[in-house]
Amino acid sequence: MPRARQHIPDMVELKDVKPQMAQYSSLQQLLELPWVAQWKNQKKFHRFCRSDRGDLLMVENEDGTWWWTVAIVMAKTINELPIVQCKDAQ
Repeated sequence: MPRARQHIPDMVELKDVKPQMAQYSSLQQLLELPWVAQWKNQKKFHRFCRSDRGDLLMVENEDGTWWWTVAIVMAKTINELPIVQCKDAQ
């Protein structure tokens, strides 16, 4: 069964935060994990997407100028998601 590990940015303020981990059997189950689903409440949230390598679950805004890594996942388990746009901010 695939596993996901929450991505915690390498910031001094977050040095004591331990990433959550979970197993998932489907993309839907992964996106319903509380620590993943909470991203839908972010003001700039547009969609979930994946890295071009397929092993990072990400969120991005509508024009692709803002994105965030949510979790490290088993490659190819989120291939149904679009690839993040990663456009340069204007």
